Formats: sequence, C-alpha cells, structure tokens
Amino acid sequence: MDARKLLVMFTYVVSFSLAESLFLMAFVVFLCLVFPGRVFKQHFIAQGTVQVLIISIITYFIRQRIELFQKFEIWKLLAIPLVALAVILLSVVVFAVIFNRFIKVPQLIESLADRMTIFAYLYLPLGVLGLAVVILRNII
Repeated sequence: MDARKLLVMFTYVVSFSLAESLFLMAFVVFLCLVFPGRVFKQHFIAQGTVQVLIISIITYFIRQRIELFQKFEIWKLLAIPLVALAVILLSVVVFAVIFNRFIKVPQLIESLADRMTIFAYLYLPLGVLGLAVVILRNII
C-alpha cells in the first residue's frame, strides 16, 4: 500500500470518527435536556464524561460479541439497544447520587476531562480536514 492510499484511508477513518463523536455528543446533550437540572446539568462535565465512558464500554462489548449477536433472532436484537439505553439511564441516576454525596468524585472526573481537552485541539481540525477530503474526493 502506497502513502497516497494510506492517507485516503486515514481521512475516511478520521471523518467517520468525527461524525461518530458528534453523534455521541448530541446524545449526551439530549440526556442533559431530558433529565432534571439537579441530576445531569449540575455536574454536566462529570456526568457527560462518565456517560461517554459507559457508552464506549457498551459499544466495545457489543463489537467483541458481534458473532454471537448475528445468531440472534430479530426480537432479541431489538432488546440489545433497549438494554443499553436502560443501563445508560440508570447510570445517570446512580452517578447523580454519587456526585451529590461525594464532592471529590466529580472534581476528579472534571479535572481529568479538563486535561483531555488538549486532544480536541488536535482531533477536531483533523476530523474537519478529513471530512473535507472525503467530500472533495467523492465530488471529483
């Protein structure tokens, strides 16, 4: 594989990752709108970070067991997103209680999230550039 093909493949991966991240962020903002302020908005950064981590873990386990899920009947496949959504909704409430009871926990998670924002300065421009290359490549 030459360098040009490798860069094209990289742009597709980065642009898909950008779209996936925007979808995930939209879901976290939707959760913030659905739940009352004292549950989600009070500790938005900590709750959002924990929810993204939980969604990532759920996605990892689903991808690891994809062969098992291919053998399921359709009604069992419909239960998987419902169970994942139930876990996410339950974890919002559980972590709201934890964050209200233990003040240091949200502070620790927020400081960790603050340290990881440096990656946004690298990730977002690469994602937009990759998306632009994919769009130009498919138009031309």
